Amino acid sequence: MTKIGFIGLGIMGEGMVNCLLKDGVAGTPETPLLVWNRTTSKCDNLKTSHPDKTIEIKSSAKEVVSNSDIVFSMLSTPEASAAGFNDAT
Repeated sequence: MTKIGFIGLGIMGEGMVNCLLKDGVAGTPETPLLVWNRTTSKCDNLKTSHPDKTIEIKSSAKEVVSNSDIVFSMLSTPEASAAGFNDAT
């Protein structure tokens, strides 16, 4: 099993995640998608809009990184990156 992590579900991140899910790259039982976003409702909306996909919402960027084999990060600003990763060490 390969776990795919995605951090940041803004305009660009959401589009990228939707492509990964649509193309079957992530979101299957064999390749679950682990997500985190500072605005948790975006994670909830993603999971709700793809009820047939295997999506796990994590409580922090650190949790996504720690539990994924491959991680994508799409954060908009240095401040957003600091908010997500300063405690990730």
